[in-house]
Amino acid sequence: IAGVEAGRLISYPPHIRTKRGSYIVEFESHIPKTHVSRFHAMSDVSVDRHFTKVLNGISVSVSKRDFDPSHFAQMDGVKRVWPVRYYYPASTLSAASNSSSLYLHHATGVEKALKELGVDGKGIKIGIVDSGVDYNHPELGGCWKTEGCPWQYGEDFIGDKYNEADAIPIIEPNPTPMDCAGHGTHVSGILAGRGPQVRGVAPGATFGMYRVFSCPINGEGGSSDDILLQGIEAA
Repeated sequence: IAGVEAGRLISYPPHIRTKRGSYIVEFESHIPKTHVSRFHAMSDVSVDRHFTKVLNGISVSVSKRDFDPSHFAQMDGVKRVWPVRYYYPASTLSAASNSSSLYLHHATGVEKALKELGVDGKGIKIGIVDSGVDYNHPELGGCWKTEGCPWQYGEDFIGDKYNEADAIPIIEPNPTPMDCAGHGTHVSGILAGRGPQVRGVAPGATFGMYRVFSCPINGEGGSSDDILLQGIEAA
């Protein structure tokens, strides 16, 4: 694009679904937060989220239908601009398996770490960014942020109604990151499972779940990279 330095405006091929009118704007590392005030001053632009850890930037929504994002890329201090992209979690594996967790732990050396060395994750904090967790499951602790509970951290950033097919997807986070898709609970079992059926690799650790994927709607529970960034920064 004329007038835009190569690499500053990123575009996706047609088969990649993006959120219309929404962009991630990354600033140069030396640009202070006050730089964002220029975006707040734009009548057609809404600043949705601020990022400070993964990258120095913001996510924005533009109400003007024929807006040219190269205007953002040409602004002083802007490093890169790209459209907000939709994402979908990997399919959750079937609960049925020919191999028990005890056998797999023996084959991978986890059993030795747990039983012989006493290394079970105690004293370590683990943040999971996924579809949430069924923290009521007895083998995952059956609790949320109570004394002695393995789940002491976390937040829901998306809610149950997010549908990427909507013109403006609904984002209504719940008080806790309860899973309604299954993938996050599956991953949590690998890490935090306390047995007897599922034994995780770090059952003694303290966990946080940062929910960034919604409930399956039309077969899939989607998200977008601005929400993913928010979850990663919190974790």
